[in-house]
Amino acid sequence: DDIRATLNDYRHAAQCAFEAGFDGVELHGANGYLLDQFLRDGINRRTDEYGGSIPNRARFHLEATKALCEVWGPSRVGVRLSPSGVFNHVYDTTPRETFGYAVSELGRLGLAYLHIMEAMARDLETGPAIWPEYEAIPASYFRPLFKGTLVTNAGFTKEKADLYLKEGWADAIA
Repeated sequence: DDIRATLNDYRHAAQCAFEAGFDGVELHGANGYLLDQFLRDGINRRTDEYGGSIPNRARFHLEATKALCEVWGPSRVGVRLSPSGVFNHVYDTTPRETFGYAVSELGRLGLAYLHIMEAMARDLETGPAIWPEYEAIPASYFRPLFKGTLVTNAGFTKEKADLYLKEGWADAIA
Protein backbone atom coordinates (compact mmCIF):
# COMPACT_ATOMS: atom_id res chain seq x y z
CA ASP A 1 0.00 0.00 0.00
CA ASP A 2 2.86 2.39 0.80
CA ILE A 3 4.37 1.87 -2.64
CA ARG A 4 1.08 2.68 -4.36
CA ALA A 5 0.68 5.76 -2.14
CA THR A 6 4.21 6.89 -2.96
CA LEU A 7 3.61 6.44 -6.69
CA ASN A 8 0.51 8.60 -6.29
CA ASP A 9 2.67 11.16 -4.46
CA TYR A 10 5.07 11.28 -7.42
CA ARG A 11 2.12 11.74 -9.78
CA HIS A 12 0.64 14.45 -7.54
CA ALA A 13 3.98 16.31 -7.34
CA ALA A 14 4.23 16.18 -11.14
CA GLN A 15 0.69 17.53 -11.42
CA CYS A 16 1.50 20.38 -9.01
CA ALA A 17 4.58 21.29 -11.06
CA PHE A 18 2.47 21.20 -14.22
CA GLU A 19 -0.20 23.45 -12.72
CA ALA A 20 2.48 25.83 -11.42
CA GLY A 21 3.68 26.37 -14.98
CA PHE A 22 6.96 24.45 -14.99
CA ASP A 23 8.42 23.41 -18.35
CA GLY A 24 9.02 19.79 -17.32
CA VAL A 25 10.30 17.61 -14.50
CA GLU A 26 13.35 15.53 -13.69
CA LEU A 27 12.85 12.40 -11.61
CA HIS A 28 15.76 12.18 -9.20
CA GLY A 29 16.55 8.47 -9.07
CA ALA A 30 20.18 8.87 -7.98
CA ASN A 31 22.41 9.51 -4.98
CA GLY A 32 20.86 7.02 -2.58
CA TYR A 33 17.37 8.52 -2.70
CA LEU A 34 14.32 6.26 -2.51
CA LEU A 35 14.23 5.15 -6.16
CA ASP A 36 17.97 4.44 -6.09
CA GLN A 37 17.50 2.34 -2.95
CA PHE A 38 14.88 0.18 -4.64
CA LEU A 39 17.11 -0.34 -7.68
CA ARG A 40 20.25 -1.51 -5.88
CA ASP A 41 20.69 -4.98 -4.43
CA GLY A 42 23.12 -3.72 -1.80
CA ILE A 43 20.19 -2.21 0.08
CA ASN A 44 17.00 -3.63 -1.45
CA ARG A 45 16.38 -6.85 0.48
CA ARG A 46 12.73 -7.17 -0.52
CA THR A 47 11.33 -10.54 -1.52
CA ASP A 48 8.16 -9.30 -3.23
CA GLU A 49 7.63 -7.96 -6.75
CA TYR A 50 9.87 -4.98 -5.91
CA GLY A 51 12.92 -7.00 -4.86
CA GLY A 52 15.17 -9.82 -5.93
CA SER A 53 15.68 -9.79 -9.71
CA ILE A 54 16.87 -6.74 -11.62
CA PRO A 55 13.49 -6.25 -13.36
CA ASN A 56 11.74 -6.41 -9.99
CA ARG A 57 14.13 -3.93 -8.37
CA ALA A 58 13.73 -1.57 -11.36
CA ARG A 59 9.93 -1.79 -11.25
CA PHE A 60 9.36 1.05 -8.75
CA HIS A 61 11.70 3.37 -10.66
CA LEU A 62 9.96 2.62 -13.96
CA GLU A 63 6.48 2.95 -12.47
CA ALA A 64 7.40 6.33 -10.95
CA THR A 65 8.76 7.50 -14.31
CA LYS A 66 5.62 6.35 -16.10
CA ALA A 67 3.49 8.20 -13.52
CA LEU A 68 5.29 11.45 -14.39
CA CYS A 69 4.90 10.70 -18.09
CA GLU A 70 1.15 10.31 -17.60
CA VAL A 71 1.01 13.90 -16.34
CA TRP A 72 3.58 15.54 -18.61
CA GLY A 73 4.03 13.29 -21.59
CA PRO A 74 7.44 11.67 -21.92
CA SER A 75 8.97 14.53 -23.91
CA ARG A 76 8.84 16.72 -20.79
CA VAL A 77 10.28 14.17 -18.34
CA GLY A 78 13.95 13.55 -17.57
CA VAL A 79 15.45 10.96 -15.25
CA ARG A 80 18.66 11.17 -13.25
CA LEU A 81 20.71 8.09 -12.30
CA SER A 82 24.04 7.63 -10.52
CA PRO A 83 25.27 4.13 -11.41
CA SER A 84 28.73 4.76 -9.94
CA GLY A 85 27.45 6.52 -6.82
CA VAL A 86 27.66 4.98 -3.38
CA PHE A 87 26.19 7.83 -1.35
CA ASN A 88 25.14 6.63 2.13
CA HIS A 89 26.67 3.23 1.31
CA VAL A 90 24.00 2.43 -1.27
CA TYR A 91 25.63 0.13 -3.82
CA ASP A 92 24.86 -2.59 -6.32
CA THR A 93 26.79 -5.82 -6.86
CA THR A 94 26.19 -5.82 -10.64
CA PRO A 95 25.80 -2.15 -11.58
CA ARG A 96 26.45 -2.61 -15.30
CA GLU A 97 23.64 -5.15 -15.52
CA THR A 98 21.29 -3.34 -13.13
CA PHE A 99 21.67 0.10 -14.63
CA GLY A 100 21.97 -1.30 -18.13
CA TYR A 101 18.53 -2.83 -17.71
CA ALA A 102 17.08 0.37 -16.20
CA VAL A 103 18.57 2.56 -18.94
CA SER A 104 17.31 0.25 -21.69
CA GLU A 105 13.80 0.26 -20.24
CA LEU A 106 13.84 4.03 -19.74
CA GLY A 107 14.97 4.35 -23.36
CA ARG A 108 11.70 2.77 -24.48
CA LEU A 109 9.68 5.59 -22.92
CA GLY A 110 10.73 8.45 -25.21
CA LEU A 111 11.97 10.65 -22.37
CA ALA A 112 13.19 14.21 -22.85
CA TYR A 113 16.59 13.10 -21.57
CA LEU A 114 18.50 10.76 -19.31
CA HIS A 115 20.95 12.35 -16.87
CA ILE A 116 23.71 9.98 -15.79
CA MET A 117 26.11 11.08 -13.09
CA GLU A 118 29.62 9.75 -13.37
CA ALA A 119 31.64 8.82 -10.28
CA MET A 120 32.60 11.64 -7.96
CA ALA A 121 35.81 11.66 -5.89
CA ARG A 122 33.98 10.41 -2.79
CA ASP A 123 32.52 7.49 -4.81
CA LEU A 124 36.00 6.46 -5.93
CA GLU A 125 37.14 6.48 -2.28
CA THR A 126 34.04 4.96 -0.64
CA GLY A 127 33.05 2.46 -3.32
CA PRO A 128 35.94 0.01 -2.91
CA ALA A 129 35.68 0.29 0.87
CA ILE A 130 32.07 -0.92 0.93
CA TRP A 131 32.19 -3.18 -2.12
CA PRO A 132 35.62 -4.56 -3.13
CA GLU A 133 34.50 -5.12 -6.73
CA TYR A 134 33.44 -1.47 -7.11
CA GLU A 135 33.91 -0.09 -10.60
CA ALA A 136 33.19 3.41 -11.84
CA ILE A 137 31.05 3.23 -14.97
CA PRO A 138 31.37 6.09 -17.46
CA ALA A 139 28.26 7.52 -19.11
CA SER A 140 29.66 6.32 -22.43
CA TYR A 141 28.82 2.74 -21.37
CA PHE A 142 25.12 3.64 -21.51
CA ARG A 143 25.18 5.49 -24.83
CA PRO A 144 24.39 2.36 -26.93
CA LEU A 145 21.51 1.57 -24.56
CA PHE A 146 19.84 4.98 -24.71
CA LYS A 147 19.25 6.64 -28.08
CA GLY A 148 17.63 9.81 -26.71
CA THR A 149 19.32 12.87 -25.26
CA LEU A 150 21.99 11.83 -22.76
CA VAL A 151 23.29 14.33 -20.21
CA THR A 152 26.18 13.59 -17.87
CA ASN A 153 28.08 15.35 -15.12
CA ALA A 154 30.49 15.01 -12.16
CA GLY A 155 34.20 15.66 -12.34
CA PHE A 156 34.32 17.03 -15.88
CA THR A 157 37.04 19.29 -17.15
CA LYS A 158 36.55 21.22 -20.37
CA GLU A 159 38.78 18.70 -22.14
CA LYS A 160 36.82 15.70 -20.86
CA ALA A 161 33.52 17.38 -21.75
CA ASP A 162 34.77 18.18 -25.26
CA LEU A 163 35.82 14.55 -25.72
CA TYR A 164 32.44 13.17 -24.61
CA LEU A 165 30.62 15.54 -26.95
CA LYS A 166 32.96 14.84 -29.86
CA GLU A 167 32.69 11.06 -29.43
CA GLY A 168 28.90 11.25 -29.03
CA TRP A 169 29.02 9.66 -25.57
CA ALA A 170 26.80 12.49 -24.30
CA ASP A 171 24.70 15.23 -25.82
CA ALA A 172 25.24 17.69 -22.98
CA ILE A 173 27.43 18.10 -19.91
CA ALA A 174 25.77 19.52 -16.81
